[in-house]
Amino acid sequence: MSNLSEKKRLASTELNELKTSYDKMEFRYAINEISKDIFERQSQKINDAIIQKTKELDYLPTKISNHEKAINYFLKIAQNPSKFYGSLDYNKKRKFQYLVFPEGFHYSIENRKYQTSKTNTLFELTKCISVSYDSEKQKTHPQKWNGSSLVAGTGLEPVTFGL
Repeated sequence: MSNLSEKKRLASTELNELKTSYDKMEFRYAINEISKDIFERQSQKINDAIIQKTKELDYLPTKISNHEKAINYFLKIAQNPSKFYGSLDYNKKRKFQYLVFPEGFHYSIENRKYQTSKTNTLFELTKCISVSYDSEKQKTHPQKWNGSSLVAGTGLEPVTFGL
């Protein structure tokens, strides 16, 4: 990461130098030291270099990401999403709803229930972990993470479709 910070410092220094040289050339054009033709040709080269350095600077990461902190924050949310949802303001609630239910959710007037077609994969995995943990406490067979139950295999008896 120290190498990246050095690259970022050098790129920003070069960008500032390019901007300074453009300003000087613009000033020289303004006081008629250089012709319009020369200014347009050279300014285009400098502008292209400025755009290139800006893109290069934008693609360099700014600081080290802290995965442990992000995972702990997600787990805090996943432990009790309704409590977290209740603590948000209106706009953040909408963003959180889109995060949990990317395809949205609908309300069925006939059944008086919310209907969702898809849940975010991280929340699905979290739900499966908690189901697996609860079944260990109750000594029952856990379900697979995608929700399908265990099926009996073939043996001496004919194949069955479940237990």
